[in-house]
Amino acid sequence: MDYFVTIAYPSWDFHGAERGDLNCTGFISVYRMRQDKCGRLWVLDSGVMTSIDDFRRVCDPKIVIIDMHTDLPVRTVVFPREVLRPASLFTNLIVDESQGSCD
Repeated sequence: MDYFVTIAYPSWDFHGAERGDLNCTGFISVYRMRQDKCGRLWVLDSGVMTSIDDFRRVCDPKIVIIDMHTDLPVRTVVFPREVLRPASLFTNLIVDESQGSCD
């Protein structure tokens, strides 16, 4: 039987929620990811710990953009609670690359 080692991306430091570390700079609940033509990974984190049981938002939802050449985050966009409905759940992500620029 083959065994595989799980490797967290970009590192285990971003994935503390399962250990009870609710650090909002890391990932809480990632729903979608998209790679763009510039080698960046766009990660949509809903900030919701338990969406089925009791809908417990522990952090504001955010998009984290990671440079896949360096494996480092280059930008984080946080959606503040005042622009959200109480039960908002961000689950999909579309990256518009029609402008053709990587800036």
